[in-house]
Amino acid sequence: MAISDRRIEHLLRRAGFGARPAELDTYGAMSISQAVDTLVNYDEIPDDVDGFIGASVLSRRR
Repeated sequence: MAISDRRIEHLLRRAGFGARPAELDTYGAMSISQAVDTLVNYDEIPDDVDGFIGASVLSRRR
């Protein structure tokens, strides 16, 4: 059962993120339980953001 737009928007606001349109689509296709599990079990989601730190600064210096 997919989550309605209003419910997923509310969930993501309450979780502290807000949401981009793509995130609304992703989470909206999940059940409420799946969406909450994804938000709570964030350590299972790949985190490659550290590789981007300073990348824009370095590209401007070239």
